[in-house]
Amino acid sequence: MLLAALAAASLLSCNKEDVAAPSDKTAIGFHSKDVWTKALVSDANDLKGEGFAVYAKGTFSGTEDTYYFNRDVNWSTVDGVAGWNYDDLEYWLPTCTYDFRAYYPAEFPATINQEDFSFSEFELAPQYEEQQDILVASEQRATADIETQGRNVAFSFTHLLSYLNVTLKVEQDYRDEVQTDEEGNEMLDEEGKPITIRVPFNIIDANIKAIAFTGVTKTADYNGTWTNHTSTISIGDNMETPVAVTPEGVGFFDEGLLAIPQTINSGDVMLFILADIVLPTGGTKPMEWNLRIPAITWAPNTKYHYTAVLTADFSIEFEEPKVEGWQQEQMSGIVIIR
Repeated sequence: MLLAALAAASLLSCNKEDVAAPSDKTAIGFHSKDVWTKALVSDANDLKGEGFAVYAKGTFSGTEDTYYFNRDVNWSTVDGVAGWNYDDLEYWLPTCTYDFRAYYPAEFPATINQEDFSFSEFELAPQYEEQQDILVASEQRATADIETQGRNVAFSFTHLLSYLNVTLKVEQDYRDEVQTDEEGNEMLDEEGKPITIRVPFNIIDANIKAIAFTGVTKTADYNGTWTNHTSTISIGDNMETPVAVTPEGVGFFDEGLLAIPQTINSGDVMLFILADIVLPTGGTKPMEWNLRIPAITWAPNTKYHYTAVLTADFSIEFEEPKVEGWQQEQMSGIVIIR
């Protein structure tokens, strides 16, 4: 794992008019550690383009005074230096203890309580291209004597949703094929028999037109765990151009179809597939399948890879799903961890 040394944004201090900023005016900032991410937030450029939100609650030693801060942080260049910045710079105060939280996206798609990062009525988008990744950083407590580089607070983000993708394969067989010369004439052996070679062919030629998981949770609340799962929807995609299935396998949702974490009983969620079957006589025939997803719990920050094989009798068989931690990729921005 690579360490990303990131120039930090200067961020926050207490907003009390009766408390002066320290004489050295050391700004509160943020920096990243190890950088891990997922495809929908594919690299730092995605976050740099959208930014993230920082919330803090501060208390003053020996008083009942409370300080609150809420800012959007964006990647920008200030005085020739690129980094995470925000408007109206604030500073560390020696008597203030801060509890920091951060989340992405800043324009959060649910009603959020920033103090404990709980939110209600999060609604999952059904279309692959419209889905929104959700990242949250665990609470970080800090004071003015923080020992991090440049007095910056380090955030480590994690994904709150589950990641799904699908690979479809088709069974393959072999047949003898007569070899021909450049003029199209059959090639013969010494005994005058046609020369043949074994060549692979697909048992079925299928072009996928749509694929979706049906019966997944549409709306839920979050308070450290996902609760109050209500209603269901289908999530997936329609293909602008049908995709031909191959024996090697064709991947769908390689950048991650997002789902609200949930426990699934067998048959609760189905994998719907719509395809055109290429007929030996020419032309195509539409066909659809509804496949039971085996019982499983989709956990936050976890990938689930489903593989299915189209067989000679037009059935589709599931292979054992592969489950793994979220894909790790280096990015020069915020920390995102498994």
